[in-house]
Amino acid sequence: VSEAAMVRLRAESDRLNAELAAIEMDFLANGVVIDPDKALENIGNKVTGPQVVSEGFVFEKHMPGRDFEIMVEKPVKQFDYSFQILPVGRFAEDNRLPDGLIYQIQIFASEAPAGVKDLGGLSPVFMRNPSKGKYIYSVGVFETYDQARSNLGKVRSRGFGSAFINAFYDGEKISVAEGREMERKGVPSEYMVCILSPDGSLDETASEIIKAGTSMDIIRTLNENGTVYMVGPFKTKAEAEKLAGKLIASDVKGISVEKQE
Repeated sequence: VSEAAMVRLRAESDRLNAELAAIEMDFLANGVVIDPDKALENIGNKVTGPQVVSEGFVFEKHMPGRDFEIMVEKPVKQFDYSFQILPVGRFAEDNRLPDGLIYQIQIFASEAPAGVKDLGGLSPVFMRNPSKGKYIYSVGVFETYDQARSNLGKVRSRGFGSAFINAFYDGEKISVAEGREMERKGVPSEYMVCILSPDGSLDETASEIIKAGTSMDIIRTLNENGTVYMVGPFKTKAEAEKLAGKLIASDVKGISVEKQE
């Protein structure tokens, strides 16, 4: 190529670059202008249903579904039956006493139902014998006489100077002397956690929970429904129910608590 030709080519290239630069500047300054009349016309003529845009691709128009909702239940807070002195006293949610030997501190009796203001901040306060014309109020669920006695002074300091200790066995009132004798000799009733296994095997999850939660023996027996694994013995029903509750919470089937005389 001659030098003259090179000069012509370079001049043509410069001209084209200048035109391209002008086009780019115009686009940056003005953008893309859409004719609104044509846009409305296109909307009116839109096609519904599947549309083949190009070979191998199919597009469909869909309407969004309803808003997704998740229902979350609030956890149920368990009532605390441990002895407490609070700013405001509380009645027990359930006036039934647990099975086995327990002690309570009787605080007062009245001919009319008491209110929270009458409890002196004590919790949990149980009411019994309302149908006999007298309402008897007692506080606490103590497993031993010593536990009840250690809290008797605290109860009396709340304005119940005549408070005293009562003993109960399987929900029935007994003398404190009988209760202490049971403690000394051992409560005659015991409780076992039973796991019924129709196929004869002990669930692995159940085995792990039992080993982690207690050193009690596991006894294997048979009945008409299958194999029964018995864990215990527990001195109180509350202790047995604590282990049973852990097993049930882990979805172990066939759980029950049985009293052994």
